[in-house]
Amino acid sequence: MNCKQGSLLYICFLLLVFFSPAQSADQDARGVERIVLDIAPQQVIGQPLFGPSRILIYDVGDTLRYDYSLFINPIRLTATNGGMLPSLLVDPTWCDSGIIDLAANGVRYVGPSGVVAIQAANDSGVTSNRPEISFNGYDILKVFDFKGDSLTHLFSGYPITARVAVRNGGTLRAESNPSLRTSFTSGGGSVRIFFSPDDSGAVDTIPVSINTNGLAAGIDTLIVDLEAAYRVDGILYTTRFRDSIPLEIKPLASVELQNGALTPDSVYAGANFPLSFAINAPGFDGPIDSSHFKLELLYGPGDILATTLCDRSITHSSFSANVIQYNGVISQISLVAGLLPGWYHLRSNYSLVSGGSVFSLTDLVSDSIYILPFTSPQYVPGTFKPVTAAAGGLTAFSFDLSVTDVDLLLIDSTAGTAIMTISDSASSFTSTAPINVPGDVLEPGRNTVTSDPIFIPANELGRDLRVSAALQYRQSGSGSFLSFTTNFDSQLIRVQPLPIAQVVLTHSVAPNAPLAVNTNQPFIIRTRVANVSDSPLDSVVLRLTCDGVTISALYDTIPHLEPQDTVVIDFDVVSANAAVDVVFRVDIVSTHHGQQIPVDNIATIDIEAPADLRLSDSLQGTIGAQHYVETGGTFFLRVVMSKTGQSAVSEGLYHLSTQGIDLGLPDEISGRDTIGDIIADQQIIFELKAPDFDTTFTLTFTLTDRPTDINTAAPARFTGDSTFSYTIRVASTIASLFVEPVQTLPEPVFKNLNCELFQLSLTNMAQSDVNLLCLDTVRLRMTDKQGDPIAASEVVDISTIAFFDNGTELSSVVANDDTLTFIFGENSIAVGETWTIALRADIHADIASAFGVVLDTSGISATYIDGPALGEQVMVTAPPNGGSILKKTFEVAGPSLAQSFMIEDNPWHPGSGVARFAYTLVEESILDFRIFTLGGELVLNRRIEATSPLASPGPHIIEWDGLNGAGVMVHDGVYIVSLLVTRTGEEARLKVAVLK
Repeated sequence: MNCKQGSLLYICFLLLVFFSPAQSADQDARGVERIVLDIAPQQVIGQPLFGPSRILIYDVGDTLRYDYSLFINPIRLTATNGGMLPSLLVDPTWCDSGIIDLAANGVRYVGPSGVVAIQAANDSGVTSNRPEISFNGYDILKVFDFKGDSLTHLFSGYPITARVAVRNGGTLRAESNPSLRTSFTSGGGSVRIFFSPDDSGAVDTIPVSINTNGLAAGIDTLIVDLEAAYRVDGILYTTRFRDSIPLEIKPLASVELQNGALTPDSVYAGANFPLSFAINAPGFDGPIDSSHFKLELLYGPGDILATTLCDRSITHSSFSANVIQYNGVISQISLVAGLLPGWYHLRSNYSLVSGGSVFSLTDLVSDSIYILPFTSPQYVPGTFKPVTAAAGGLTAFSFDLSVTDVDLLLIDSTAGTAIMTISDSASSFTSTAPINVPGDVLEPGRNTVTSDPIFIPANELGRDLRVSAALQYRQSGSGSFLSFTTNFDSQLIRVQPLPIAQVVLTHSVAPNAPLAVNTNQPFIIRTRVANVSDSPLDSVVLRLTCDGVTISALYDTIPHLEPQDTVVIDFDVVSANAAVDVVFRVDIVSTHHGQQIPVDNIATIDIEAPADLRLSDSLQGTIGAQHYVETGGTFFLRVVMSKTGQSAVSEGLYHLSTQGIDLGLPDEISGRDTIGDIIADQQIIFELKAPDFDTTFTLTFTLTDRPTDINTAAPARFTGDSTFSYTIRVASTIASLFVEPVQTLPEPVFKNLNCELFQLSLTNMAQSDVNLLCLDTVRLRMTDKQGDPIAASEVVDISTIAFFDNGTELSSVVANDDTLTFIFGENSIAVGETWTIALRADIHADIASAFGVVLDTSGISATYIDGPALGEQVMVTAPPNGGSILKKTFEVAGPSLAQSFMIEDNPWHPGSGVARFAYTLVEESILDFRIFTLGGELVLNRRIEATSPLASPGPHIIEWDGLNGAGVMVHDGVYIVSLLVTRTGEEARLKVAVLK
């Protein structure tokens, strides 16, 4: 049968089993009587079983069950410690005629070494015998450091020796030396050693050097491999065991003694002292498992010999920033060494354990120490006091100690180290109290030392008590203390009757005491205390309290008070920041003496808010921010010195200065400056009368003497200014603007020419120079010849009409039907000044033969731009004309020379000024202006060239002073005046009468 046919038959067999498993298993079970496990007694861990190693399966007839199926009824192998691989046997091909050959199928044991019982059983409950088999090999029990602790970390590059505990649990001894190999998963540190094998069951601890060179910082795994070989029946078998240990690899670290950190610098031989030092550990971040320190003092020839100061395990105080600090390591230099005072070198040995690493310093000589000579403070005889004490009271004592040969001695301030002891001779009374050294330092020379108060029982009255004192001291820099005791040269303390104290008088001391003080004001509570007994008083403690918020408590001590004597004690107090009534109380709080009921231990005082003064002022009867006053007018100055706070104040003194102006002040001499008293919260009103002339002066009020705060007897607090001033301007408010027309030339006016219609003269009629004013607007009304309203735009060209001053245009215009409103820009008219302005306009060509212009006083608007009436309207006046300034009709004619040629005054009087002749030109012309007598005799001939302004187009005026061509005044008479246009020959003539 070929392979394919065999496979097919096997598959059919399996299908048959699957379709009837229960029946097959039952049949197989019914045929199994027992299972026999036959294994050679010596085996090697991890190696396939060797020798006769099999399972025998017998049926009920005790014959091998040739048809047993592992597939239908598997067999399970178990071991008492560890396990078999495989442990479940299911492959039907392994069972041949009822025998399963375990060795041939590679079954092996895994687990710890030792004698192990093996058993086989099937699912039907049939079990085998339990043979005990010796499984030989080595187990790694533990990998640890020299202290026995498990490894957790290593330092890269720092050598370490680990310990590996191994055990041979089998019954065979290894054929040759087993080996241990250590390595890291990172690839470094491979080391292999061999060790001698031990007998069965023995545990060996093998030291293994671990190579840490080149390991990178971080997490790595230490691999430990153990290999051993065993010979069985002439065949050599090898077993292996592996352990993996995760470790933290730390950077390379080192330790060194910190230079200068070892203290103290000086000690007493034979006295314990606390040693402190520091170790620099660069790169080391812990942990610190343990440390050991040995310190030796070198002495003798060549510093060869040494005496040990310290040799023990120590615990660090702190570890920060790679510095390990050790404090309080108790050490001592033995007196047996017999060392003289002086400097000695120190030798150090230090070791630090971290994990399995040991960092060491050996025989390091790096510091020195000074052995101090013994010195002691000395009691100064006769300084103990008092030598008496009060029965039933407390007494504090003092004495002097002298120090020589040293700069200073430091006193141990630990409780219970510096005490005074008092006892009686019968030992029925003993008491102790701390003694106090100022600053815990005894300086060269004499030092006074005091004790806390000690209570002497009343039953010790009349006895003499013994006294002693003890303290611990050391020189500066010493690490240990020495002891000092004294009995004060056998001084005795006599116990006397208890003295009695009494408060007899209490009162406050302040400028306004006992009434009031200000908040936050220093003052004194003064008390008088009496010793009303026949025994002296010492250390009487007084306490000052109050029922308010000023203080919680103040204390003072009366050092000594003779019998039947008194003493005054002052308590410096600062009042509270709140206005309250406060009651102060003085009590005697010391208890080592008696007390009588106080005669007067109460002081009452009010705490008030300090006075705060402020001046306020106002003027009445003046005008505006410039403080104008009408000449001869009355005005008022109001001054109030207001006060806040509760404290009373005295009167103040003021000075009112008028800068030499007589304002009618109630002064008997001049009515000028005045002085007087000013009282808080009372108003002073000064009635002042301005002079009858214009002037400017400064009115100044000054508080010359500030009021006193009654509670402090000092100048009261003042807020703001203590002086103020006003600049007063005296001026008349009577003012007006007088407006009148200037004499105009005779009509007519001419069409299509710019003509001057009229001039206005404006005069500021104010009485005071400060009344400066400006012209705001002029409003004209236009009429026809009959006086009826006519649109202004029909008469004149609105774009050209304006008021002028010497050729400068002054105004803009707004036309509204028959009304023209001229608006003026910036201008000013000083007091007494006259300002003349002229109205010029182009007359329309199509205008009728005449038109009228009306200007009333209501048409003039002016404003004060300075002075007392600043911003107000100015009253406008005119010559008595029924309120009309100008009401004039203008004839309109064509622009011919003859029509325009006229004289201003005819007859003309030479004494009234020059004669003025008006004319109008339509184009630029050269003119001859000539004057003849009636007989035709030439009096004057004046040529007007084309370059002259009088030859340009438009209206002009020629002035004549009455002189002839020879410069002589003409005689009275009638003359003919001719104006000739030379180019056209056009001539205009008129007659003028000259009357002197």
